[in-house]
Amino acid sequence: MKLSLTTIVLFLTVFSFAQNPDRKYKSHFQENGVLKVETNDGEYVLTFYSEAIIETVFIPKGEVYNTNSHAVVLSPERIKTTFKQIAGRISFGTDNLTVTIITAPFQIVYSYKGKPILSEKLGFQKNDSLGNDKFQYKKR
Repeated sequence: MKLSLTTIVLFLTVFSFAQNPDRKYKSHFQENGVLKVETNDGEYVLTFYSEAIIETVFIPKGEVYNTNSHAVVLSPERIKTTFKQIAGRISFGTDNLTVTIITAPFQIVYSYKGKPILSEKLGFQKNDSLGNDKFQYKKR
């Protein structure tokens, strides 16, 4: 399985600051290769750039969405995406990459060709023992 470094960087960029164990799903909207998921404390915008690259951005409540990507220098391609909602799960993806939103408890799971590659609930937490600019993944 070859997964682009860009895709991994995108995941890590988002989860270094966005996950919150108290986050609650409120609603979602999908159109033209973009999924927006509203939570109690902000909104996720998931945009496919290609079959294997997706950008996930979290915009906290009260903040403005900056459409300039911090991690992707490409322009989003128009690609075929699939969308399903079944029993508390929202699945959005391509033939290669799928993002599943679990609504309760809120969680985001990324899969590549059907195999999970990243699943975050608590996300990355700042750990002062590693220094102010270091992050450590904390499992629950």
